[in-house]
Formats: sequence, C-alpha cells, structure tokens
Amino acid sequence: MEAQINKLSTDIYSLTYNIDSAKAYWENNRQQYKASGEEQKANYSWLALQIIDIHSLYRQIFIKLNINNPDPKKYYSAWCDAEEIEIIASNIKRNFSSFYGTIERIVNQIHILQSIYPYQLFSSSEILIKEEKCSICGTIRDFYNPCGHTKGRLYNGELCCNIVTKCEIVGLAIVTNPVKKYAVLFQQDKNGKEVEYNYDYIYARMHCWSNPYAFWNYYIIDNVIGKIIRFYTFTY
Repeated sequence: MEAQINKLSTDIYSLTYNIDSAKAYWENNRQQYKASGEEQKANYSWLALQIIDIHSLYRQIFIKLNINNPDPKKYYSAWCDAEEIEIIASNIKRNFSSFYGTIERIVNQIHILQSIYPYQLFSSSEILIKEEKCSICGTIRDFYNPCGHTKGRLYNGELCCNIVTKCEIVGLAIVTNPVKKYAVLFQQDKNGKEVEYNYDYIYARMHCWSNPYAFWNYYIIDNVIGKIIRFYTFTY
C-alpha cells in the first residue's frame, strides 16, 4: 500500500485531482479493513485520508482568502483551517514519520502564512480534568488505570484520543503563544461593534498568489541600510 500512498501524495498536487472521489475510496477501504481486522491496511487507509484532508483544507484556505470573497470572517476561518492542518500533520508525523515529507511543503507554507496574520493575543483556559476515557475501548483511565492504548497512536484505522467526561474550568489567561490557536481575542468598541484586524499583508499577498501550490516565502528589507533584515524560515 505504500506505493499507492506515494502515488496519491504526488497526484493530489494537481488541481484537477478529484479529492471527493479519493476520500470516498479510501474511507471505504478503511471501513473494510477495520471490519476484517487488517490493522496495517486500515492504518494506511487512515494515512491516505489525512493527506487528503490536509490538501482539502489547504485549498479551502486559498479559496477563502481570495480577494473577491466578501465574507468578513474569511480570515479567521482560514486561520482555523490552518491550525487543523497543523494538528493533522502532527498526527501523521507521530504515526507515519516517513510520509511526513509528502505534506511538509504545505505545513511550512501554512506557518509562513500564519506569520503575516495580525493576531497577537489569545485566550488560554486552565481546565481541571476529573475524568476521561479512551476513545478506542471506552475505558475510564488515569495514571493508575491504563487501558493499554496510547493517546495519539493508531489502532486499526482509528486515532486514540482522550474523551473528557468530567472537568472544571479553573482559570482563563491571555497569552501570545497559545496551544489552541483558534482562541483569538477579538476586541469591541464602546458600542459593542467588533474592531476588525488589519489584514493588509494577506490581502496584498493574495493579489499575486495565483495557485495554492505556487509556494512562496517573504523577506523584510530595511530601507535605511538597504539590506534584508528578516527572511522567514520555519523548522517543524
């Protein structure tokens, strides 16, 4: 199945590639392999679906940020899609590190795009988890009662997660480097109207970003000394 995944990873960069059909095909495979207990094949099918989801979200971001899109919430919506790509990519890296290179260019481009967003402040909730269960077997688990499944790992085509069943919010903080990037703080004026962020850098970028797979970078020049003072790079 590795050859199939590699072919998918290459072919999907074409804008004519039918993402919906591919997703239906691999989801059908995943369900069949799960039912027959073919865990390795079910896990590879999961991998294919994650790669497809990353490309689907990435294309959505490009469409949402189009200069002709009048939706005032498009920038925040695209920001949330970018965070979703990060999460999916980290799961791929954890379970199939050898395939991470197939989506690395997209992940790097997402981080470059995020760096020109104006968002600086975020909320961060402090939560006391009192009870959680395993998404694979349903066991209520804690340090003294492990079920044998590891959070973030694949089991027969399913990603293991902790499902919080009892919790308590104990605090809320304002941070600049959040765990949950979707928690952007939006301000309001004295009349209760939301104060819009300045998205000029993104708007300008979209004027010359004609293809989602035309990957780009940027640098900042100091006009006084005439030299580059910043070239954006990112190491994931």
